[in-house]
Amino acid sequence: MALAFREKEWVKVSEASEGTGIGRTLLYWFMKSGKVRTATVRNIRLLHVPSLLALIEPKAEGYQPVHPAPAWPKNDHGPPKRPALARARKQ
Repeated sequence: MALAFREKEWVKVSEASEGTGIGRTLLYWFMKSGKVRTATVRNIRLLHVPSLLALIEPKAEGYQPVHPAPAWPKNDHGPPKRPALARARKQ
């Protein structure tokens, strides 16, 4: 019998995406910005489920951050957008 997403402690990015409904791009942005605890085991990035749930559900049970997460910057609108492709100049 498989454990439910919330009962696991560590999950792969794909499992976290399916379990929360958050896209992989935003999950990788959370990981890069340090908002979610991660671990790497043989080239596999694992997300700490309680820290992810604490981020998306502020009153999640079972996780007490050592340092409270910083407030979101006012101009922060999520992960950066892809830069526009440079067009070749006519000569």
